[in-house]
Amino acid sequence: MRRSAGRARPASSIPSSRDAGIAVIRATGRPRSVIVMDCPAATSATTAEAFCFRARIPTVEMFYTVAHWTVDPDEGLPALLPDAAPEGSPVAVKIVSWNMNHSLEPWQELPGMDADIALLQEACRPPAEVAGRIEVDAEPWRTPGRDFMMLWRAAVVGLSDRVELEWIGAESLERAAPWELAVSCPGTLAAASVTVPGVERFVVVSMWSVWTQPHPSTCSSWMVSDASAHRLLSDLSALIGQERGHRIVVAGDLSVLRGYGEGGSEYWAARYETVFSRMEALGLPFVGPQEPNGRQADPWPDELPEGSRNVPTYHPPMRGPVTATRQLDYVFASRDMADSVQVRAINEPEDWGPSDHCRLEIEVS
Repeated sequence: MRRSAGRARPASSIPSSRDAGIAVIRATGRPRSVIVMDCPAATSATTAEAFCFRARIPTVEMFYTVAHWTVDPDEGLPALLPDAAPEGSPVAVKIVSWNMNHSLEPWQELPGMDADIALLQEACRPPAEVAGRIEVDAEPWRTPGRDFMMLWRAAVVGLSDRVELEWIGAESLERAAPWELAVSCPGTLAAASVTVPGVERFVVVSMWSVWTQPHPSTCSSWMVSDASAHRLLSDLSALIGQERGHRIVVAGDLSVLRGYGEGGSEYWAARYETVFSRMEALGLPFVGPQEPNGRQADPWPDELPEGSRNVPTYHPPMRGPVTATRQLDYVFASRDMADSVQVRAINEPEDWGPSDHCRLEIEVS
């Protein structure tokens, strides 16, 4: 795993491991692809997909790619071979998504989980005894609010040495460098690319919606979350550079309901649906969690439509997991990889954990 220091840097400035002059991927030990472009100075040793992602250029502008090859001992001729996972490597990447409710207690449980990566929301700075056991970027642990600075943020955290993470730096719209992700509200979205043996490279994103109020001129007492959710989707769009072929897993707390509105409101049901339909339009359909991969509310809430497969992921303050009725946490994945993503809500009362949100267990194969 790669630990970032300070603001994210352009890919060309990040040193790579080398063996006899050939760059290798640290997580896999495989040599990197060599991409030759029409400009010799732009020739780079990297993975093909990483080069395209970082340089943000269409592959049609490349002249050719030199693929990994070996000599067939029987034929004596070069035979192109796909990248292979070393023997005994994991067949799936295990991810946990969790809104930690800006509490220190969930940090104590995180390193002991059977997971490679954590996608966290509302996470405060980890305590010293935990910080040395995880990998995380160097972004500040804060999210700007309208009236005060919130000392928590979204984060992508490495929990095992089976994966290599490369964090994608995020900065405010007005300050973002060309190689950084420009976001509407720094601290609400974090992203990293993932390299692991046996699984095609992909990007993970953790995000959470901030509650906001309508303009004072409305004289409204509402608190809304879908406005922030749509800002997150706009920020997320920068990671999509083609209609198909991208590989992105997005998880987090959107604080919106799916399939209905509070108290059965058709107005709010329609507003919330725009978040899910927009994700679908981006090529990131909803993949879970849904029943049977999680406990459903019991007793059944009056506001929840009959036949809904929603599973509760949040309980209100001063009330326990047994009373949880609403699902606020969701996972989305690129359409081309959605079938290889499995999601489960760990929402049984005895397994819930020390937060008002339960954990989501995600496996990418």
